[in-house]
Amino acid sequence: MITLTFDKREFDKLSEKLSRLSPTAQNSITRQAFTELTTETEGQLLRNVSGKILHVRSHGLAGSIGSRVYQEGNTLVGIVGSGARQGGSGRMPYANIHETGGVIKPKKGKFLWIPIRAGSDFAMNLVGDRSIGGLSLSKAGFSRKDGKIIGKSYSSKILKWIPVRQVTIPARRYMSRTAEEIAPRISEIMNRSIERQLGK
Repeated sequence: MITLTFDKREFDKLSEKLSRLSPTAQNSITRQAFTELTTETEGQLLRNVSGKILHVRSHGLAGSIGSRVYQEGNTLVGIVGSGARQGGSGRMPYANIHETGGVIKPKKGKFLWIPIRAGSDFAMNLVGDRSIGGLSLSKAGFSRKDGKIIGKSYSSKILKWIPVRQVTIPARRYMSRTAEEIAPRISEIMNRSIERQLGK
């Protein structure tokens, strides 16, 4: 999850005009601006998981991404990520491992069974090879160019299943990169919202 925080005592650094308003109006305008920041962060994360950083297969991860804003004392908190809108209950089980990377091993039995779909690079590289002990998704079926993952679109048709003892997922840091991309724009987004609201 990406966590954004904004202490409302910092509002005067964003816009001196707010200091002339009532505390209720200040709170309302600041919350709206922070909500817009959270929504914009959600949009950036969706772009990153829809082909910019992650290779799109089922759109399951993208479909689970949302955002939520709540308050803790004087601090507004925004949560952006898989399952955020549902308080974490709708989080995709593989959301974290795509961020941090890691090795997936079978919980039961000796093998994980990997689907080989029509039209994928996997189909060209791996179909017919049943002797694979481990599979690295950073090497099998994908290539990197300028930091982006290049691969063919996946079909829904499964050609066959192959057994592997483990799967290595590379760290793609899609959440960290989103946070890094949005950080320089926080003041701009908040200021833009505040100025627009004050102009009404």
